[in-house]
Amino acid sequence: MRKRHLLLVFTVFLVLIAATTIIIFIARGYRIDLTKKELTGSGVIAVSSTPNGALIYLDDKPISATNSSITSLKPDTYKIRLEKQGFSSYEKEVVVEKEYVTSIDALLIRSAPELKPLTFTGAFQPTLSPDGQKIIFSTSQKQATGIWLLELTDRPFNLTARSNLLIKDTKEEEFSQEEIIWSPDSKKILVSLPGADSGYLFDLTANTLSKEINVEALKSSWQSEEKEATEKLLEGFSKEIREKIASLPNPIWSPDNTKVFYEKDRDIFVYDIKPKDLRKNEPEEYKTYQKPKDKESSIVWYPDSQHLLILEKESRESESGTIKIIEIDGGNEMQIFSGTIISDYLFPYTNGSKVVILTTFNPESKQYNLYSINLR
Repeated sequence: MRKRHLLLVFTVFLVLIAATTIIIFIARGYRIDLTKKELTGSGVIAVSSTPNGALIYLDDKPISATNSSITSLKPDTYKIRLEKQGFSSYEKEVVVEKEYVTSIDALLIRSAPELKPLTFTGAFQPTLSPDGQKIIFSTSQKQATGIWLLELTDRPFNLTARSNLLIKDTKEEEFSQEEIIWSPDSKKILVSLPGADSGYLFDLTANTLSKEINVEALKSSWQSEEKEATEKLLEGFSKEIREKIASLPNPIWSPDNTKVFYEKDRDIFVYDIKPKDLRKNEPEEYKTYQKPKDKESSIVWYPDSQHLLILEKESRESESGTIKIIEIDGGNEMQIFSGTIISDYLFPYTNGSKVVILTTFNPESKQYNLYSINLR
């Protein structure tokens, strides 16, 4: 009797161990293959999109809507396609590995972006602040001559952002005609007078304007601040990464400070210091975009640090161009806008919902204004 009891206990113990083992393997992505009578490894694709609600196609078969996961996938290469009415489609090949979740965070762009005016009295020489949150521009229209500020943030209830007059021209000083320089912390602007050692300093925090006696000394101080900020940023990376970045020609940091892009022989490369893929312990480098030989291209980061905005023109002086957006790995290049664009002025909103350009719909008037292109 006692032996039967021990045997029963031992059998239950073995069953519990087996069940627990199976549960653990299933949780790790393994599934029971009834034909082969064995556990086979599987992976997961987690798909999200901005905006969400796009239909997910797996190898051209509709599966579900974003944001969701596709589970129990055998290790293989799959084609993911996202479709949402009113937006450009998104496609990507994804390699699935067993016991791993592969993430896709897709950016969907309106197929017919909407343009809205942000200024109405003319604008010229727009300059983006170092933090990417504000634009300073000048206008010479009557009753509005001076230096203006426009914040690149969305307002509640879908209201259009309004620009504010910071410094009004006077009979003594035409501030709107002078050079404007941002401070590294984006809290001050220097209005530099041509051919003079002096200028004016405007403090956006205190809303005050003061005379600056030594412009060159202030510029030198700001350059030192920028250099110190870059050195402090690099302190958190290994010696190899610091040396790599130091060897790159004019690296441009991403908004999240985890990547840089640079140009070499008209090719644009992205050096990703901290890849999102946890399997990749080392930095990655992508050849993202090749500048056309017959065009002039300007490139800026999109705020999510996963895309680049590209402005292509026949020349910088040309008043027509095309805006594109591309993933850092060179995939999913999409056209945003084609039409009149003055110079290389291209400024994204901080949340990525819009980009700002300088344009006009009446070239004969020669009055250019800032317009937003709504991407979502």
